[in-house]
Amino acid sequence: MTRIWILLLSLCMNSCHSQEWSYSGETGPANWHKMYPTCGGENQSPISILTTEAEEMAMLNFTWTGFGDDPPNGASMTLSNLGTTVQVNFTGDYLISGGGLTNTYKATMLHFHWDENGVHGSEHTLDEVRYPIEMHLVGYDFEKYDDFDSALSHPEGIIVVATFLEITSEDNPNYSEMFTGFNSVTYKGQSYQYPSPFPILPMLPYNTWDFYRYHGSLTTPACDEGVLWTVFVQYQQISHDQFSNFNTLMSNFEGEENVPLSNNYRPVQPLNGRSVYRRIDGELAFSKSTEFRINTWMTCVAVVLYYWTTSL
Repeated sequence: MTRIWILLLSLCMNSCHSQEWSYSGETGPANWHKMYPTCGGENQSPISILTTEAEEMAMLNFTWTGFGDDPPNGASMTLSNLGTTVQVNFTGDYLISGGGLTNTYKATMLHFHWDENGVHGSEHTLDEVRYPIEMHLVGYDFEKYDDFDSALSHPEGIIVVATFLEITSEDNPNYSEMFTGFNSVTYKGQSYQYPSPFPILPMLPYNTWDFYRYHGSLTTPACDEGVLWTVFVQYQQISHDQFSNFNTLMSNFEGEENVPLSNNYRPVQPLNGRSVYRRIDGELAFSKSTEFRINTWMTCVAVVLYYWTTSL
């Protein structure tokens, strides 16, 4: 019996610990490092990205497998209110490769960060601009690890692909199907399974070949580091009516006093000497390099022929 009580006490303490962070007050981002030491680490996210300080790096385009109109075999999608964000979890082989990635990554979820007014809810800033919303597509190294959790503690085991969202007057049909589930997840802990998977690729910017890359962390506790970040330059758009779906969400369980789920973004973190890269076309870089080598070789041949003919 004593062992049972110790186990129950341990489970309770772990559960309470997992609940004690928030986005404001004593349990807000400024104090996360007291509960989760890694949140005070040297390689934290999000960051402020400055175009003028980014280094160019040659990388090929991304390849998105399963993200279009034809979902992977056996794919499914479930929307959940986590109390800190709203998240779509998927099953199936949604695979990401290219884009400077060493291996193939399997995407397992996407979630959002926003503010209550739809003005400055993004986590990253780009040239000191904070966008209304930021969407994170999250995946793990599918070639090295069995699942997300086993990849989490390894360098580049996890990738996060970030898309900024602006708010306009016109609906974005590429987001319409996702929003159909929001009225079923008003309260924390509620979930909704979509009848069928919706395409994810159209929710990303049209231009997925222009992006920034850096090494950082998860932006929520326990702020695990070793995350490889991609932040797209081009943004997406949704309408004011579509944004209003976010304002229906609550961070509390049903039956408790309603606390709106909003302002769920972490302030930017120090760069601490890390490099931020901006992609340039890897194929173009290769062709220029090849052209340079050919020109150099032809010059050498010309010089040899010149001296050979003049010596005759």
